[in-house]
Amino acid sequence: EMLQTMFQLVPKVFIAQSIRPDLLDAIVTYVNRLMIETHALPRSTKELIAAYVFKLNSCAYWVDAHSAMAMAQGFSQEEVKSIIENVDGSSLIDDKTKKILHFSEKITRHAYNVMESDIQGLKDSGCSEDEIFEVVAVTSLFNYMDRMADALGAPVEGFQEMMAQMLDS
Repeated sequence: EMLQTMFQLVPKVFIAQSIRPDLLDAIVTYVNRLMIETHALPRSTKELIAAYVFKLNSCAYWVDAHSAMAMAQGFSQEEVKSIIENVDGSSLIDDKTKKILHFSEKITRHAYNVMESDIQGLKDSGCSEDEIFEVVAVTSLFNYMDRMADALGAPVEGFQEMMAQMLDS
């Protein structure tokens, strides 16, 4: 029910996890609290982090899903693609968001190499402790969800096209 409310449908990657309803309930609650509820980072930034992590991991299922969620936050399909393909070259996001995305890349590729200087660089760009925590939480959550989608064989569901149609209506 919570997934239906959050997304207007139940994504197949969650259906694939329904073999363990107790674990599915926990992850859905976590996703809701981290991604849907408002805390330190705006939802648009969290959706860009998610889409970028999935692009880095070459996970078509989630790139599609979270690109659509970023579209729901005001970006066009072309803008989302442009941002995640060329973070530094994008004029659509500010320097703070660029640093956040680069930090999410470091966590995704080399979490064991995160240093205090990385954290300080985020603070120097204006990130609060709460925002830094959310960057780490969103990045970590979606690296987990990427592995679940890939390993369980969740097919791309065409979320970007659905969102484009909804926004055009």
